[in-house]
Formats: sequence, C-alpha cells, structure tokens
Amino acid sequence: MIENFIFITVGILGLTITYIISRQKTNRTINTYLLFAFVLISFRFLFEVFFSHYKFIVPRLSITPFFAITFPMFYLYFLNLVNDSKKIKKKELVHFIFPIVLGCVNLLNNQFDFLGIHSTKLLTSIFIFYSIFYTTNIFLLLKNSVWKRNSKIIFINKHNTIIRNWTIFLFLIIIMSVARLLIFLFLDLINNGYSGGKNKLWISGLFFIILFIKILSTPEILYGYNALYKKIQEQKKSNFVLNEIWILSQKKRINNQQDFLLQDKINANLEKYVTNIERLALIERGFRNQKITTTEVAKKLDIPKSHLKYIFKYHSKISFTEFKKLIKIHDSLHLIESGYLKLNTLEGLAIKVGFASYNPFFTSFKEITGSSPQAYNKEIKAYKD
Repeated sequence: MIENFIFITVGILGLTITYIISRQKTNRTINTYLLFAFVLISFRFLFEVFFSHYKFIVPRLSITPFFAITFPMFYLYFLNLVNDSKKIKKKELVHFIFPIVLGCVNLLNNQFDFLGIHSTKLLTSIFIFYSIFYTTNIFLLLKNSVWKRNSKIIFINKHNTIIRNWTIFLFLIIIMSVARLLIFLFLDLINNGYSGGKNKLWISGLFFIILFIKILSTPEILYGYNALYKKIQEQKKSNFVLNEIWILSQKKRINNQQDFLLQDKINANLEKYVTNIERLALIERGFRNQKITTTEVAKKLDIPKSHLKYIFKYHSKISFTEFKKLIKIHDSLHLIESGYLKLNTLEGLAIKVGFASYNPFFTSFKEITGSSPQAYNKEIKAYKD
C-alpha cells in the first residue's frame, strides 16, 4: 500500500507540474525534453500501480521500454539549456534510435526468446553501459558549460546561480535514481535473477517526489522568467550595481613603490571613486565609445590616470578591458528592457552600445548572460505582455 501511494503521488505530481509549466509563455529553465521526461516518469509509476499485474498487456515488462529513452531526454534537456534552445531539432532525434531499438529487441525477445539463454544478461549489460555513457556525458556537459558559468553583473549572476543550483539538484536526483537501478541490475547479473529494474522502485519514487516538490516550491523554476525577472529588478537596487567585481578591502600585496605611495590616498576615497566609475558607466553611458581608454575615463572622472589604474589593479576582479565589455552588455540589457529593439535591429544595438559589429557583441552577450540577445528580448517581451 505504501509503495502504491508513492507511485501514485509521483504520477500526479509529475503530470500536474508538466501541465503548469507547459502553460508558461517563457521559461528558460525548462524545455520540451524535460517535460517529456516528466510525463514518461509519471506514467511509468502510474503504470506500475494499475497495469503491471496484467502480463497480457506487456509480457514480462522490462526496464528498457520505459527508462532507456529517458537518458537521451535528460541529456538533450541539459544540452538545450546550455544552448538556450526551446525547439526540438531533427538531428537530436538520432539519440532516440538506440533506446527504441533496444526496447523493441527486448520486447520481441520476451515473446520469441531469439537471443537464447543469455539474453537477459546481454540486454541488461548493454543497458548498464548505455546508462553510464549518458550519465557521464551529462556530467561533463554540465561541468564544462553550466557549473563554471559566471558573470560579474550581479543580477545576471543571480540567474546563473539559480541555473547552476537547479542543474546540480536535478543531476543528483538522476544520479541517485540511476545508482538504485544499476545496483539491482548488477545484482541480477550476479545472481542470475531478473527484476527488470523494479526492485526497490519506491526509492526512486521518493527521489522524484523530492524533485517535484522542489519545483513546486521554486517559482523561478516552475514559472520561468516572470518570477526571475522580479528578483532581477530587486537586485538592481543594491548600492553598487556591479558590486561583485569590486574589492573594497586591500587584499593584493603591493610591491610597486609608486602604488605603495598611492595606497592611503586612494583607500580614503575608494567608495567615491567606485561610485563615480559606475555613474559614468551606467548612468552617463560613457563607455559607448568603441575606443575609450583609461586616459579618457580618468579625464571624465577628473582623477589622475594612475588612480584609475590602481583601482583596476587592486580593487577590481576584472581588467579595464573586461570592464568595458561588461558595461556594454549591461547597457544592451537596459536598452532591450526599454524596448529599443522594437524600432531597431540587433546590429544597431551592438553599434549603439559600443561594439564594432554584431559578432563580437553576440559572443560577449552569450558569455556574460548565458543567453542570446534574441532569447533575452523574447523573454522580456513575454514578461511585459
């Protein structure tokens, strides 16, 4: 009875969440593949309650028809999350050929036993290696493209942090579910048994209940950009909009005599200097000039050039060149949110904020925000509509 309660809970929660998310206009955290995976998982657990005892429906039901196809679904979900893509691409469907073939071979072998007496061991071994292959690739994809992603713009980094925490959480749920499955499949191989991956299935059910409760209790995952955008606006109210790049305490050791002489003078005025740099960058838009230099910025700030260099050397986590790029992307975000693209092109936006052409603008935008300019614009429009 307890197992059935867990299975039914998984099914109902999964289908409910799928329905809610599918109705959102824009949700950067979710895409079609994850919804399909949720639907499949939900029906798998409901099937276990209502139909697993009817062997005439699917004789000797195995894990492959249900679970083999979820591995590429999760992999493609993470891949599309990295690429900021919502639509299913035809070339991605190649990932489903093998699990479908494996599932068909499994079901046919259950009927006709054409693979011989070692068929169960053979198919189980293939499935184990197949699941390890996809799980490993998911880990490498997330490790290289999501978990290392960082931005010096506080509200963009807020989104990156949410994505990073969400993907780590989801990956841990996947890993624990796969571990449960592989442990019992491996025991089947050793003991010449056959469980079809059903042993202690309720454990995976508990993992998925935790996952679904996490989604229900996290608005930015459940409702997408609309909920996140409100948090972004709150973050903009901080004292220093770019506070994540500034180092207000002296941490680096000073070896240069000239810098040593400047230390006390600059530290006494550091907050004022940082405030004026942000004012020039974010309010006066002084960095729209493609070729602006430290000399020009120092002149606009009415401070010695040596003071400006000192600040970026000892009190900034990024260089002056990186700062310029960051400010230009920050400027472009402001223009997009203000409706600039209603009457102008993306290339015009790139030139407006100080890039020589669209290509370096696109690359920098994706690097800093984790999203393309087109996708960000769509999300803003959907939020305002």
